[in-house]
Amino acid sequence: MPSNFDLRLQHLEDNIRQDQDLLKKYEDSLRYEDDPRRQARYSREIEQLRESANRYRKEYDE
Repeated sequence: MPSNFDLRLQHLEDNIRQDQDLLKKYEDSLRYEDDPRRQARYSREIEQLRESANRYRKEYDE
């Protein structure tokens, strides 16, 4: 039976992977977006996802 620590590591891995997948989708969308408002929104989402993934990665590394 996995320990709480092992489960937390698995959750962190899943969260990092999900953030990276969503980040890729936003980056792809931004590349082809013409509307400045959507570009700004995508850019904000990209920055938030990068920060989120970095927090998960930092916790995972600790």
